[in-house]
Amino acid sequence: MGGLLSFALFGLGWALFGIASLRARVFPAAISVAILAGGLLSGVPIGIAYLTGGVILGLAMVWLGAWMVRTMAAATAAGG
Repeated sequence: MGGLLSFALFGLGWALFGIASLRARVFPAAISVAILAGGLLSGVPIGIAYLTGGVILGLAMVWLGAWMVRTMAAATAAGG
C-alpha cells in the first residue's frame, strides 16, 4: 500500500509543479506541459506508463536546464 501511494504522490507532485509553472509562466509552456505529462505518467505504477513518464520527466528536466543556462548566458551578455 505504501509503495503504491509513493508512486501516486510522486506523480501528483510533479503534475502540480507542471500546472503551477504553466499558470505562473515562469518557464516556457512546452517545458511545463512536458513536466505535467511526465508527472502524470510516472505516477502510474504500471511498467510502460511509468517508464515512459520517467523518460519524459527526465527529458523535461534536461530541457529546463538547457533553457535556464541559455537564458542566463543571454542576460549576462546583455549586461543584466
